[in-house]
Amino acid sequence: MKVRRIIVVLVLVILLLPVAVTCHAQQESVKRIIAPSIVPGASGGFVGTWINEDPDTRGITRLVISNGPRRDELTIRVFGKAHPSDIDWGESLLNLYGTSVEDPNYQYATTIYDDRSSTRTLTLELEGTNVIRLVRYSRFPSSDSRHNFRQVEYFRRSAGGQGGAQPPSSTPPLPDLIVESVEEPEWDKARNKTVIRAVIRNIGNARAAASYAKLKDQGEDGGGPVAEVPALASGAYYVATFELPYWVFRPDANFWVKADYTNKVKESDEENNMLTFFREW
Repeated sequence: MKVRRIIVVLVLVILLLPVAVTCHAQQESVKRIIAPSIVPGASGGFVGTWINEDPDTRGITRLVISNGPRRDELTIRVFGKAHPSDIDWGESLLNLYGTSVEDPNYQYATTIYDDRSSTRTLTLELEGTNVIRLVRYSRFPSSDSRHNFRQVEYFRRSAGGQGGAQPPSSTPPLPDLIVESVEEPEWDKARNKTVIRAVIRNIGNARAAASYAKLKDQGEDGGGPVAEVPALASGAYYVATFELPYWVFRPDANFWVKADYTNKVKESDEENNMLTFFREW
C-alpha cells in the first residue's frame, strides 16, 4: 500500500514539474520586462541648486536643475558672472546619459545655449552625490574677434539640497547692453560710403533706456559715426547702422563698436560694451 502511494506521488511530481518550471520562467520574464520602468534614480541625482566652488569665477556661478518632461530629460537654468547681479541665461533642456543602453542611472548630461553672440555647449558629469564637473565649449561667429575656448568648472550642491532657486537678491535687476555682432562692411557705390551694421542687444534683466552706439576706425584720428539706439526690453536687440565716407579696407579693416558709449544707461556690467572688428583685405 505504501509503495503504491509513493509511486502515485512520484507520478504527480513528474507531471507537475514542467508546469512549475514554466511558471518560474514566466515570472522571470515579467521581472525583466518590468524592471527597467521602475529603476529609481533616473535623474542621476542632478536635480537641485549647484554653486561654483570658485567664488571668484568669471564664468558660470550657479546652476538650477529641475525635473523635465521625460525620464531622460531635465531642465537647467544657468547664471553667469556679472556685476552687481548675475546674468540669467534662461532655461534649457538637459539631456541625460548612462554608461550603456542598459544603464538607467544617468550620470552625464549635455545642453546647448545658442544665440547670435555665441554657441555654448555644456557637458555635465556627476562626481559623487554633491559635485558636478562642468565643461563649457564656447564658439563665436567668424566676424567676432574673440577666440573659441573650453573651460572646466566644478559645482557643489547648495546647503538646501535638492530644490529650487536661491532666495531673490536684494539688488534690483539692471539692463546690460552689448555689441553682439558686426556684419561685414559693404560699399555703397552710389553714395561712395562704407556701410557697417552692428547688432546691439540687451542681455540684462531689465529694460534699457534709449542710448547711443559709436564706431571708431582705429586707423583714423578724431571721432567716428554715432547711431541712436532705441529703448530695448530684456533680450531685445537693434541693428545700428554706421557710415564712413571712404572704403574701410585700407588695406585692412580695423575698428570697434561700443554700445552706450556716453554711459547714459546704468548697467549690470559696464565693461562688456565694446566689440572689435579686424579683417585683412
